Amino acid sequence: HAAGGPRPERLHTCKVCGEVYTSGVRLGGHMRKHYTGKPIVPRKRARLLLPPDVLGLAIPGPAPQAPPAEVAAAPLQAPAVPAGCVRLFGVTIVPEAKKEEGEPCVDDKQ
Repeated sequence: HAAGGPRPERLHTCKVCGEVYTSGVRLGGHMRKHYTGKPIVPRKRARLLLPPDVLGLAIPGPAPQAPPAEVAAAPLQAPAVPAGCVRLFGVTIVPEAKKEEGEPCVDDKQ
């Protein structure tokens, strides 16, 4: 090719099935289809999924057992959050009470 001109198009052919690609990267992605060895990436383990109201900071103990009919009939409801509070990751956050202006500040680093 001439200096500064476009490169001539090179075709990449699959040696297994004969498909033709315009880039080596595309041919490499296509070759995954023909791979028959052991899996390169291990399979992920199953995760334990908990409903949002179960999450919290405490270590959970054994859950109380309810009769199966009640469990199936009761829909999941979000817990009530008091006004002025926020629920984040299963924890209800209550704002601190405001300090009075006359109260001196205490520095713990003394």
